[in-house]
Amino acid sequence: MATRGRKSNDLASYAEGVGTFLGQVRSRWDQLSKERGHLAKQLRGVVDNAQAMLSEIGEGVQRGSRRGRPATTATKTRRRGRPKGRKMSAAARAKIAAAQRKRWAAQKAGAKKK
Repeated sequence: MATRGRKSNDLASYAEGVGTFLGQVRSRWDQLSKERGHLAKQLRGVVDNAQAMLSEIGEGVQRGSRRGRPATTATKTRRRGRPKGRKMSAAARAKIAAAQRKRWAAQKAGAKKK
């Protein structure tokens, strides 16, 4: 009977320790969140000052501008597939077909020799 009481005491003290630890973690998390917000505010101020200085010397910078190819707009759409207006003549198709039949015949003849 004495071991059962001891186990419940151990469990209670363990739970209390976990609760204390989680409270400390939460406190530290809140502190770091405040610091992060303060740093973000300071960084925005630095960026604004730098943009003001650059605009004074004529090198204006847009906030959020990116390097590289500009993004496509919603009005621009790409067509997929073969471009219209490039049709092959019947004679050209016949020449291509004849050349392919010739390649197939050469391949078949090579297979028979082996």
